[in-house]
Amino acid sequence: MISRVVLAAVETRSFARAEVVLKSIGEIDISGRHVGRIAGQHGRRLIDRQRQRAEAHRRKELPVEVENPPGLAVVEMDGGRIRTRQPGHGPGTHQPAWRETKNALFLRMSSEIHAEDPCPEPPDSLQNRSRLRQLVLEMSGTADGVPDAGRDQKDQPEEHALITVG
Repeated sequence: MISRVVLAAVETRSFARAEVVLKSIGEIDISGRHVGRIAGQHGRRLIDRQRQRAEAHRRKELPVEVENPPGLAVVEMDGGRIRTRQPGHGPGTHQPAWRETKNALFLRMSSEIHAEDPCPEPPDSLQNRSRLRQLVLEMSGTADGVPDAGRDQKDQPEEHALITVG
């Protein structure tokens, strides 16, 4: 009976409406005030249980609930910029703006153990010194080759600091 009272309290707009629903459909004669008391008690029990679980989780006392843990889990993160417009204003562009997106990809993968390195040589894309230099400059924010004003000269990448292949 209590589960039906709590369900009616949650699914209706008020305890008074829950009283009407319980009397007409559930055939439970209970006042709206009593529905509220029961729902409050049940809610407090749920909150207490959740706090206990959170504390047990913090102390790492909860059992692992994953039935099939992956041998290798991969998480990829990326961000970008998208052009948006104000929602709810119909067709056309209203108050356009650039917004940052945050994207995540979770993969379950498998891996193999090899006696020797399956790729002992770096890929061709990393053997081209001029391309590698351009990548380093792009990552450091100086792709045009001009050092940033706020950067010390000692922080600049040196020619001989690049990967030597061969």
